[in-house]
Amino acid sequence: MSDEHIREMYGPEFIYQGNPVGIFLKGIMPAAPGTYRYEPFRGSGHYEMQTSLEAGEKPICSYRLGEIEVEFAVIRCSRYGELELGSFARRPVD
Repeated sequence: MSDEHIREMYGPEFIYQGNPVGIFLKGIMPAAPGTYRYEPFRGSGHYEMQTSLEAGEKPICSYRLGEIEVEFAVIRCSRYGELELGSFARRPVD
């Protein structure tokens, strides 16, 4: 699958502690509290985020939107491929 094809199917990639967690589905740009669909990546970012959730924490993740970084808290994972998000903040990228 080409990078162009992937960009047509998906939205922004998001990270936790500098490591990729997953990618939101096309047209999904979380900006307010709610439940959002995503495609999880297999790797340390997703594993660490889920481990943090299981420990009762609310991990802070982020994605880049042009020159803005959008940060959010992961409240819970209601089911595979779905996250409840909250506590959004936006800031310029340095």
